[in-house]
Amino acid sequence: MSRLATFLLITILCGFVNLHGDDNFCHKCEVLREYHSKNPSKYEFYDDYLKDLEEKGADAVNLSIEDLPPEIQYIMDPEKKVVEKK
Repeated sequence: MSRLATFLLITILCGFVNLHGDDNFCHKCEVLREYHSKNPSKYEFYDDYLKDLEEKGADAVNLSIEDLPPEIQYIMDPEKKVVEKK
């Protein structure tokens, strides 16, 4: 019985460590939430976006990565060196 209790305790502790071990992920979510709260989407529904995409064309609707703030660029493409705009 004590082996089972030890196994369960270790399993629970390891699971807890794995859930809270990636602080970088939480920071990315926080940065994205702040960005989206300051810059809300002009589309209420995805269908509105698709309709606008059909009417105006892909170039008029799409936003390039370079137009986004550096912290968002890093989240979208961490391998790329981000240079801040002046």
